[in-house]
Amino acid sequence: MTLLSISNLGVDFGATTILRDVTFTVAQGERWGIVGRNGAGKTTIFRVITGEVAPTVGAVARQPGLRIAMLDQHRDFGEAVTVWAAAAQAYRDVIELEQSLHAQGERMAELGDRLTEADLTQYGHDQERFAHLGGYDYHAKVDAVLHGLGFDPVEAQTRLLDFGTYGPVLVEAAAKGTPEQRKFLVTAPENIKDMLILKEEQAALYSKKYENDWNRMQLE
Repeated sequence: MTLLSISNLGVDFGATTILRDVTFTVAQGERWGIVGRNGAGKTTIFRVITGEVAPTVGAVARQPGLRIAMLDQHRDFGEAVTVWAAAAQAYRDVIELEQSLHAQGERMAELGDRLTEADLTQYGHDQERFAHLGGYDYHAKVDAVLHGLGFDPVEAQTRLLDFGTYGPVLVEAAAKGTPEQRKFLVTAPENIKDMLILKEEQAALYSKKYENDWNRMQLE
């Protein structure tokens, strides 16, 4: 089954040609590596695949429903200071809504008899949206991904981000490794080096563990 197809791809930035006549196909289960010197266009290919950059010529075809996450060269975990908070960044909207519901609940308790119909309607609407976004199970999903990458989910709630050589790239993989995102693209040699430190047996265990539920989720 073909996941991704690139045909006669070309990318120009102004008068500079970055890529020309690039053609390849990625089938399910395959792992590809793109090697080249700095500035050769490796990251540009990835950004074309994710849709961040439009090709000047050529075509990109993705399997319907395919979700792609890219581990960037420069990792930004925002305001997160713990491993768990960084890994949960895929659920930022859900977390913000959860915090809003908590604040609304406290306010409603304080209002008592002064509570209005509008307050109840807003709270009910936000509860429905929270459930629709997976708010009642995102904690378990984050824990599962962290566990699959070798982290203790409980320890991750207090473990600071400033650790190790390869820790940050694993945390970013966890942050983008939600069940809805099937494949990963790794950019830049430093990321590849980091990912190689993730032992093959650990990656294989992770893929096998969630294979049935998450349609062969793999680290690629």
